[in-house]
Amino acid sequence: MLFGALMGVSTGFIVSNLSADRFYSLPKEHTPMIKIGFEEKFCDFRIPSVKLLHTPSIDFQTFYVWPQRLGYIPTLFSLDDSLSDFDMVVMVNPQKYFTEKEMQKIDDYLTNGGRILIVDHPKGIKSTANQIIEKYGLKVNYAQFQEKANIYEGGNKIGTLKSFAPVEGGQVVLQSDDQKTFISTTKQGTGILAVMACSDSFTNDEMGETEAVPDDHKH
Repeated sequence: MLFGALMGVSTGFIVSNLSADRFYSLPKEHTPMIKIGFEEKFCDFRIPSVKLLHTPSIDFQTFYVWPQRLGYIPTLFSLDDSLSDFDMVVMVNPQKYFTEKEMQKIDDYLTNGGRILIVDHPKGIKSTANQIIEKYGLKVNYAQFQEKANIYEGGNKIGTLKSFAPVEGGQVVLQSDDQKTFISTTKQGTGILAVMACSDSFTNDEMGETEAVPDDHKH
């Protein structure tokens, strides 16, 4: 009797929802939302869901949440999923080895107009970033690790990093005081790959908590 009653209530609820979806469907979005996927299976970063579990020196929750301030929608996903669901893919501290099939999936995404941002650790701890980017003529030089570097764009200082490792090859976007490349990009098909090795500058320790108001340096 109880089972039958529960089934009846559940069925009624489902039918009611289907009817509502049909006759009172939500309006379609007028402006397509820009979706950013943060790959988590091959990468090493923490986004704690409970504030008490935060460890600011290794958490990237603020870095993950702040794109919403620009109107972007961040989502955690695995490379096993479809990359085509995202306008941009972010890989923070990639550490796991990529198979040929996974590398091809990344290449297909870029070739077809996808955008990938790799934010690696400046000391290259267990990093597999170069496995991805060397195919496209880029390389992170961990041997030239630098601390407290000023960053310039077009000769103008725009901020200071906790540390970074220079990126070799590609198109220079930002440089340090001594002309070492902080961010470099390259094109593949109609897509763009951007690389920087300064992930420790984007932890909660450096960026503050999610409620913090970004200053010019953090922008």
